[in-house]
Amino acid sequence: VVATALRAIPTPLVNEAVTVTALAGITGSASGGMSIALAAMADTERAFAKTATVKGWRDAFLDFFADDAVALGREVGLAKDGLRKLPSTPFSEAELLWEPRLGDVAASADLGWLTGPSTSINHTAKDPKPAHGCYLSIWRKQPNGTWRVFIDVGAGAPEPVPFAPG
Repeated sequence: VVATALRAIPTPLVNEAVTVTALAGITGSASGGMSIALAAMADTERAFAKTATVKGWRDAFLDFFADDAVALGREVGLAKDGLRKLPSTPFSEAELLWEPRLGDVAASADLGWLTGPSTSINHTAKDPKPAHGCYLSIWRKQPNGTWRVFIDVGAGAPEPVPFAPG
């Protein structure tokens, strides 16, 4: 019955929002201590994005990725190994902005995901134009209690990706 009702929602974005809300209600993952863990994880994501505006995206990724974070791309490997091979570039040259808009935390409160819109601009290009996209980050709580990215995936889009404010 629930699946049929969800399939009847014609707008994909509204369908996704209702589906996530329904799942959170069914599993109880957005209640009690889970909401505290989700807020802490989202606050860490926001600090990560802010750090990128100060240190540049590569150095921020090195700071906020777990040591065993996985890079998913043409080749699968340890993310920090690939990041260390890239030059450190200031935000004034390679701008990357993002913010979490939707996410959830496992009942164990030690694993979660966040997604939202992203925009990048290569300011060294002759005609710098924003490139739009969205990201999905899988976060894992570390033994010391901090949240770190375990898997991060970005996808480009031809125009800004609409997300509800979050």
